[in-house]
Amino acid sequence: MPQFFVLVLVSLIVHLPLPVNAEMQREENRDDAIFDSSSDDRDQNIFASEGTESKTDVLESQLNKAIESRDELTQIGGQIYSRLSYRFSENGTLLQSPITSPTSVDIYLDSRPNERLRAYVRGRLNHQFHISDGDTNLWGENQTQTSVLLDQLWLKFDIAHVLYLTLGKQPVRWGSSRFWNPTDFVNSQIRDPLAFVDQRQGIGILKLHYPIESLGWNFYLVFNMNGSQSLKDIGTSFRAEILWDTTEIALSAANKKGGPEQFGLDVSTGVGLFDLRFEAAAQKRYPEVFFESTSGPSI
Repeated sequence: MPQFFVLVLVSLIVHLPLPVNAEMQREENRDDAIFDSSSDDRDQNIFASEGTESKTDVLESQLNKAIESRDELTQIGGQIYSRLSYRFSENGTLLQSPITSPTSVDIYLDSRPNERLRAYVRGRLNHQFHISDGDTNLWGENQTQTSVLLDQLWLKFDIAHVLYLTLGKQPVRWGSSRFWNPTDFVNSQIRDPLAFVDQRQGIGILKLHYPIESLGWNFYLVFNMNGSQSLKDIGTSFRAEILWDTTEIALSAANKKGGPEQFGLDVSTGVGLFDLRFEAAAQKRYPEVFFESTSGPSI
């Protein structure tokens, strides 16, 4: 009788104090505070309490306060992601079955000295309560209970509000699919499609972004400097995202010294209630050997 496994998984994600869309939410709240026209009673109470001040003076005062609150050069926030897993088999015992509890803590610092310059730093601390330093896994590799990583470190600016540049360690995710991304040429690691959070670290690149807002098109040119010790080692990647009605077509290409030449196509479109996605990639000079025989009949 085949062995039967049961997996119990509990996940907890806590954002402190600013989630990913915190900036957008903060802008919406401020807009509501300034331009909300549905609360006439509240406005009348404000004007009545102000006495001799006119309605214009009160609105100007509120606007100045909103501008002052917007002038926050640096934001600090983070996220805690914790899991608790318990697994037992049909022939095992409840008290001796393994428990895992990996936890990740991300802390970021987001600084915007002006509207055209932004600096971002994000660090990550990984801790596993269920192991001790020196323990080994199933493959005999040593494990560390706590590790600290630099996830992101980049600087973003623009040239004449036309070309947007991002320099430093930053996340890049190409492709429209979740479980299969053959056109994700920039990342060296494959994303775990079953993971709740994509924990791949950023990549050291220079990214140039040229958008055409009137058409909804985007063009990207990426210089991959990860592990490059000279200019000849820098890899280049290009991506064009073309929007046509409800369909987006993306063309990608990448090349790096010692690596394959890669070409990709991914399409995403909406058909009724469904989203359809397609990805395909072609590679030339692929370095890996899929099959090699040293004895027996040749294949």
